Amino acid sequence: MTTEHDLDARLRAAIGVREEDLSPLPAAFLDHLHGLDAQAPDTGGASVRVLPPPVETPASLVAARQLVEDAHQRRGAHGRPHRRLRRTAVLLTAAAAVAAVAWTAAVTVAPHDATRPPAQATGAPSPRTSTTPDQIGANGIRLVAAETVTFPLTLDPAPTGLTPTFAMSGGKTPFGDQPVVWSADYRSAEDPGFRLWASTQDPRTLPDWTQGYTNDTITDRRTVSINGTQASLTLGTYPQPNCTYAPASPAQTAQPPQVCSHAFALLIWQRPNGYWVAIQGEDAHAQTAAIVTLAGSIVDRPQPVPLQVHLAPAGWTVSDYEDNTKLGLSNPAFDDQVLFVDLLERWRRETIDTPFQGQKLKSPISTVTVNGKPARLALVDDPVRDPDVWWLTGQLPGGAAFLLGAPGNFTQQQVLAIARQVTYAP
Repeated sequence: MTTEHDLDARLRAAIGVREEDLSPLPAAFLDHLHGLDAQAPDTGGASVRVLPPPVETPASLVAARQLVEDAHQRRGAHGRPHRRLRRTAVLLTAAAAVAAVAWTAAVTVAPHDATRPPAQATGAPSPRTSTTPDQIGANGIRLVAAETVTFPLTLDPAPTGLTPTFAMSGGKTPFGDQPVVWSADYRSAEDPGFRLWASTQDPRTLPDWTQGYTNDTITDRRTVSINGTQASLTLGTYPQPNCTYAPASPAQTAQPPQVCSHAFALLIWQRPNGYWVAIQGEDAHAQTAAIVTLAGSIVDRPQPVPLQVHLAPAGWTVSDYEDNTKLGLSNPAFDDQVLFVDLLERWRRETIDTPFQGQKLKSPISTVTVNGKPARLALVDDPVRDPDVWWLTGQLPGGAAFLLGAPGNFTQQQVLAIARQVTYAP
């Protein structure tokens, strides 16, 4: 069994490897990858891959996928430097992995009505907010108050004892525009819980969406009713335990335990508002009655995500968020202008100093003050993007630390002003 901890260890072991030191990738692999790239624009967003069960993934393939991602990013895709490859991304095909972790550009979601998907607050700076003179830099960038970033759906009643982590991806990718996909992962240290996806595209139209499911793993297929709408239900058991980390606080110092499951249920249906929704339940939530009850509890009520940026450049919009610990904004007018916040996880031994280790600095690291605590600020020669970016690391009330990245044309005062308006409320 390969756990997320094992995969993290493999990735950490490869941190010091430089691309120029690696041997050329096998021609057969490149030919296969190019074939996948040709199909990628039709995938509709890789993060809607609601399957697969865990499989053994060689460290060499993990490294190869990362190199492919980096190559796409250097050709104009967006990426954030501190992002770690997660278990679910590792299990995807090479082309899907690139699309799933690529930085997405501006996202615009239409207001809700009877025929459209539910509204999603973009977190875009509010045009109604007044701007004081000190918020406009000599560079012409205007900072304004940002709207709350939300996840568009709520479960009512809320699942007892399960902690949700939210994600949003899609929009513009290296392969073209992809449908926006929202997901919420509900679990605890004792309960593997379930995962909820929502998108405008039927996940069954994606290539290899049943990868890893065989007649030996699927025990039943049936049709059920969700509030009068027909839904497809698949039941089965994993050939080996499906494991991931239990929910963790970025301020905790102890490694979170693994939580594993043995049975699964996958429910897919199209809601009357046009959205396709999928729920993958694990163990106790893999029973027909349990997963149908979950599906019937979904309501169109936005809920705020824990990580927020309350001050942002005027005209910028939310591009993505992930695992309650990452949030990105982008400038629709300029592809290379992105702003991101990543929470640093203390149990991974991340501090306000570790992000700068091994980086090529374009300015000395300055000690500044954010939230009354010491913080670090420097201009970094970012290996992914051009131009250079400001990196600021600081601490939030409650003990969580964070990394803020902003374009190099921002002033230091603007970077500090944004950093002081970052909040985390789990």
